[in-house]
Amino acid sequence: MATRILNIGMIDSDLLDNGTRHPNLAQMKMSSYCKKRGHAVKLLFGENDFDSFDLIIISKVFTYTVLPNTIQEKLSYYSDLSIINTSIVTEVSNLEKSTNEEKTIISIGGTGFFDDGGRNLDYVIEHIMPDYHLYDEYIDYKEKNGWNRNNFEDYEKYSIGFTSRGCFRKCSFCVNKKYDNAFKHAHVSEFLDKSRPMIYLWDDNIFALDDGWKEVFEELKETGKPFQFRQGLDIRLMTDERAKMLSSCKYHGDYIFAFDHVQDRLIIAEKLKLWRKFCTKTTKLYVLCAYTPIKKMESWSLSHLNNSKEYNNKTRESFELQDVIDTFERIEILMKYGCTPYIMRYESYLQSHFKNIYIQLARWCNQPEFYKKKSFREYCIANQECTKTVGRKCAPFKAMINFENKYPEIAKKYFDLKYETINDYGTIFGYGRTTNPCPICIDNNITWNNVVNKTVNRTRFLEEYYKRKIDTLCLSKSKKCCTVNIDLASQRLIDAVLDCSYEELVEIIDNNEPIILESNTIPQPGNLENGTTKLLDLFVEKDELTYEEIGISLLGPGKKDEAYRKYGESYSKFAALLDLVILNDKRPITVTISPVGKRVINLDSNSQKEFYIKQVMRIPIIQNLIRGSKYNPIKIEDYLKTVVNGPTVSRRLTAVKFILSLLKNVDNAINDRLDNIIDF
Repeated sequence: MATRILNIGMIDSDLLDNGTRHPNLAQMKMSSYCKKRGHAVKLLFGENDFDSFDLIIISKVFTYTVLPNTIQEKLSYYSDLSIINTSIVTEVSNLEKSTNEEKTIISIGGTGFFDDGGRNLDYVIEHIMPDYHLYDEYIDYKEKNGWNRNNFEDYEKYSIGFTSRGCFRKCSFCVNKKYDNAFKHAHVSEFLDKSRPMIYLWDDNIFALDDGWKEVFEELKETGKPFQFRQGLDIRLMTDERAKMLSSCKYHGDYIFAFDHVQDRLIIAEKLKLWRKFCTKTTKLYVLCAYTPIKKMESWSLSHLNNSKEYNNKTRESFELQDVIDTFERIEILMKYGCTPYIMRYESYLQSHFKNIYIQLARWCNQPEFYKKKSFREYCIANQECTKTVGRKCAPFKAMINFENKYPEIAKKYFDLKYETINDYGTIFGYGRTTNPCPICIDNNITWNNVVNKTVNRTRFLEEYYKRKIDTLCLSKSKKCCTVNIDLASQRLIDAVLDCSYEELVEIIDNNEPIILESNTIPQPGNLENGTTKLLDLFVEKDELTYEEIGISLLGPGKKDEAYRKYGESYSKFAALLDLVILNDKRPITVTISPVGKRVINLDSNSQKEFYIKQVMRIPIIQNLIRGSKYNPIKIEDYLKTVVNGPTVSRRLTAVKFILSLLKNVDNAINDRLDNIIDF
């Protein structure tokens, strides 16, 4: 404990300049250190008397952040004092020993003040548990003044830290260029507040950490808490091992990568294809724009010093136009892989000839509900249709028209790109599956060609099918990856399932690895026919149906719209798990009969039921229960609690019991397992 108690004020510059989504981690660490020394620490955000503080620590992350006038005036008043960028440990120690209590010391730091961030935090501060309560008074103040406390989730619900530092790429636009390589920085336990439900990390490039990344992910998984890397992840370093690990974690929110340069299109496409083998969750990529023209112009100007201003301006416009084209090119690639672009506008866009196009591209892409439903042209027209003033052109429509009038060929090529049309992953491949099928046929030994040509035996085929390493969605006519006879391949599958005994299927399941459960792949049927025969019969008259249409047909009249939608969704998802229907990624989601479903309709009733029951054994949670009950008594509830909680457990428990009841007495091999399930 220090002999002299200091009053220390913290100023988060970014917070005071129109606010910031994230708390300042460095300030929280410095606050924690100072409080442990026994000093009084206060976050300054209102009118404060600088004279009452012994030390004021000012942090700034962004170069464009402007301090409020009141703070600037006070700093100007203290201009005769030493503004330092030295060790906080040293300054605090000196002040503790000092007898001059009239002098106020001001310390500044962060990338907003220094290109490289300035002096590193002292080791004892860098590796201390952050003071997660530094912002409490500020949040309380904002709430009392009408702000929703949910706006401050990042301040109150996350543990925050770095597990690694550094990156080898040294991108010119990135502020994190202090280190030449990535290295292990800290264990998760160092900054983990167990009372906080989630974790986010500021690592520069975790996948550049050689084999150390695996240790970090294992630590994160052990916490049992959802986490997210806020800086994004380097998709160019993706491997099967990394994709499998990342996709199996409790990841919070969208997976985020970056697509900064169109020159990386080939490796980005290759890695997205790999990634899509393992993950179907929303994947977002930062798309940097308006930066490349500046760098090109800087380089060009050095060798063209004597050219006229007009000539220079035309050259700059040509560089900027190419950047707009490159941005559309990257958007098109991301559409193909079912990914969402997030347009990151470098600040120089404000001086660009195409400022308005950049703005509208960001508004279109950064709102997925627009991007996934409408082309850029449709988005601009839709905005115009909402304009109330007759004859007035809204900003999106005006930007589109002006660009198209000047560059019609470019507009023709890109303005009508549409996610629904280009997306090769339009089918919801992930529903009930651990991998996406399309790339699997390339990487896997067992393909649909093997099945059709009978170059693989039935047992080997079913092993891969029950592992989800080969998928019937590859046979969907909307996919172009398979050239096999769809009807013949579907029939081969049906024959293989029906010819296989229940005892063989149990053995296949026992030999498979446990499946990672997801809450949305635990179906909730209460009737077998509604999710099989009756549902398939609906497609005799119509090729495509919405959840609501299916619910109306199965339930009959007299219910509310929401009840129909939920009922139709429940049985559609159950049928999708049985490979009878396909869920299509549209809004609203639509359902179509699968190639397998079309063949099953022609089976006799006994064969149909046997096929349905055996397909039930392919549902992830049913497989895990069959496997888990081989030697020891188990409880369904324990499996459910790994993915759902609260009252949801009891609802899903009822549904799982119903599904298991379909397997009762079909074979002794299964009855033996069911007898070992305590709560069945």
